[in-house]
Amino acid sequence: MWVAGLSAALELLASRVYGRLIGRSFAAGSGPLRLHPSSRVSNPQCIRSGRIAVGRNAWLNAIVQDSSGTRFAPEMRIGSGTHIYDGVHINCAASVDIGEKVLIAPNAFITDCTHCFADREVAIIDQPVRVSGPVKIGRGAWIGRGAAVIGPVTLGVNCVVGVNAVVTHDVPDYGVVSGVPARLHAGSTTGEGIR
Repeated sequence: MWVAGLSAALELLASRVYGRLIGRSFAAGSGPLRLHPSSRVSNPQCIRSGRIAVGRNAWLNAIVQDSSGTRFAPEMRIGSGTHIYDGVHINCAASVDIGEKVLIAPNAFITDCTHCFADREVAIIDQPVRVSGPVKIGRGAWIGRGAAVIGPVTLGVNCVVGVNAVVTHDVPDYGVVSGVPARLHAGSTTGEGIR
């Protein structure tokens, strides 16, 4: 029993040390970061964050250049108190803005861009990245396990995105969406809530 506790304590310590090392490269004004050592951060100078926690095997990917040579000026902002859980992948080629105290459940995917696939003779990975539009996630939102949020889209304050939902349209404050494509549940924005 004590071995499991010791293991968890060492993992937490490693996340704090790794976060401190990587966090130094984040944009000026960023807060303390708890980042699991198995996670990746691409171009941290393009990421500004408050005090956040990032779980195992997550990827914060600020894209400054794609494989075709196209250059981007990404601005990823993550508010204080946000928790990014295991396996989350966030792509940013232009603008991804995540508010304070947002919960992003395991294996969620958030992106403001997509690969072009106009030339059928060229592998998709070798085709240009196209910015689809900004992503803005309001404070207190909860993005469920395996959900995909694809810009351009704005998620309102304290909204909920259900498990495996695919969000391609705006969600109002306090809205609850689920499904593929994500649809708003009746009564979720009226204060009645979903029980």
